[in-house]
Amino acid sequence: MDRVLIGRFLFRYRGFVPVPFLVSLLLLSEKPWALSSPRWLWIGALVTLLGEALRFLVAGFAKGKTSGRGSSLEADFIVRYGLYSYVRNPLYLGNYLLFLGFLLFSRNLLLLVVGTILFALYYSLIVRAEEDFLLSRFPEVYEEYLERVPRFFPALLNKPLEKAPHYSPLQALFREKDTLFQWILLFFLFQRRRLENFTGTHLLFLLSLVGVWALLSLLKKRFRLRSPG
Repeated sequence: MDRVLIGRFLFRYRGFVPVPFLVSLLLLSEKPWALSSPRWLWIGALVTLLGEALRFLVAGFAKGKTSGRGSSLEADFIVRYGLYSYVRNPLYLGNYLLFLGFLLFSRNLLLLVVGTILFALYYSLIVRAEEDFLLSRFPEVYEEYLERVPRFFPALLNKPLEKAPHYSPLQALFREKDTLFQWILLFFLFQRRRLENFTGTHLLFLLSLVGVWALLSLLKKRFRLRSPG
């Protein structure tokens, strides 16, 4: 089957495809071979925070239409400002760091290796489909962009390709609230497997997490209603 078609399929259902592997992480963590030192828990948490920080730096910009969280490929322009001046897929790089942190948190070397390979295959197909779409829509502009900016490994010495629009931390928080909720919940479930009892403190944490997410969802709707246009 054409890799572009596979990539389009994975892109359309990218919110669901990783779920089976994440569930397997919860079930198989620490099984065949584990990194015994607890410092891997902290390293995993720090890597995850770095991944979310990358996503947060991208999510606060608003300008035109891109594929974003939609299920179909679409674009009004080529994003070349901010982190996109240094790497073509900063959101996917952030996703990998989130995923890598979770793998490190599992302290399982086998899952770390297998997960990285599967992640690379998964996103290479998605990126292939995106690049095929953008080359057909913006052939000259995107061809030049491909030559100047690497796919996944940031070119830190690059200069900004264009001036970035206004950055809104509030917009970044609204856009990333679901991702933050999901990963905090996953880390909690992962840690829960190591606990003997489910206490009132754990229940309070879960209720607080859901409450914060619900409040942000409500504020996001009100913010949209009050925004001009």
